[in-house]
Amino acid sequence: RPDFVEALNNLGIALSRKGKYEEAVTRFRTALRIRPDYLEAYNNMGLALAELGRTDEAVASFEEALKFDPNYDKAFNNLIAVLMKAGRFKEVERKMKEGLRRRPEDMKLAMSLAWFLSTCPDPKVRDGRRAVELAEEVCLSTGYRDARALDVLAAAYAEEGRFEEAIKVARRAVRLAFSSGMGSLAKEVEGRIELYRKHRAYHGGP
Repeated sequence: RPDFVEALNNLGIALSRKGKYEEAVTRFRTALRIRPDYLEAYNNMGLALAELGRTDEAVASFEEALKFDPNYDKAFNNLIAVLMKAGRFKEVERKMKEGLRRRPEDMKLAMSLAWFLSTCPDPKVRDGRRAVELAEEVCLSTGYRDARALDVLAAAYAEEGRFEEAIKVARRAVRLAFSSGMGSLAKEVEGRIELYRKHRAYHGGP
């Protein structure tokens, strides 16, 4: 009954868009009873549960999807976002490190982890040294020509107290961002440069 299961999932999506999250969850659960390995339904149900403030259930739903496919990026990214919003930073750290162990070649994930370890609001979780290692690896893989990667490296240097290096790298990120049509990123980095000039690291950002 694949068509019926997909119809249930699509109905759940439509209900979610209308803000009818409880009804949406019911449709996703029904779809999953029929097809227990339906990754998209787990992911969509997790999003609806998160909107209802049922964080633990949302986390469980995303994790169920990842049991079937550890490389299902949608569920992984949503899991991280929900945990971040809930302030469950140690869990974020653990999940991201587990993901990178599974996929050490994933430079996007390495960059996300470096940013998190540099800027996490919880000082007990921050790890500037590891963030620098990861960010330098990412920048090396991009030939130091990726503005976002350079922004991450600058934040990591600042977390380590290496403010002059942070400013130098951040300025390069600004130039690259402007030349790539990423004006909003350039302005964000310029704001961070002001912090680095005051010998302050950047914390608490998305």
